[in-house]
Amino acid sequence: FLNVHLASGQSALQERNTNLCQVLADAFQGTSDRGSNRPAKLGFQRRSIYMASLHHFTVILGDLNIRLEVPKDEWPAGSWDTWLSKDQLLLGLMPSLRGYNEGQISFPPTYKYVRGRGDFA
Repeated sequence: FLNVHLASGQSALQERNTNLCQVLADAFQGTSDRGSNRPAKLGFQRRSIYMASLHHFTVILGDLNIRLEVPKDEWPAGSWDTWLSKDQLLLGLMPSLRGYNEGQISFPPTYKYVRGRGDFA
């Protein structure tokens, strides 16, 4: 299991990809890609034999800050389920996540949703 909080902002797509690549490369490693020594944590000995991409099952949780590929502060036309056609992850704009699968999205977005009003800010 990997828990991440990636860079926010409409223009931070490349930064999110770079950060996630770094997390996936450094996870479970005794030495980071930059050469920093990473000590054992909570009894887990970090060794280069443990690679996130080589596990049979890897779960990436957290705030990936994936956005809709639309101009900032603009909402796409149509119902929320049609917005998935503009989702950065589903458009393949997150190459750091190639090979990973996302579950079916069957709920409306919550970001900027105004409770009680039923619409978005």
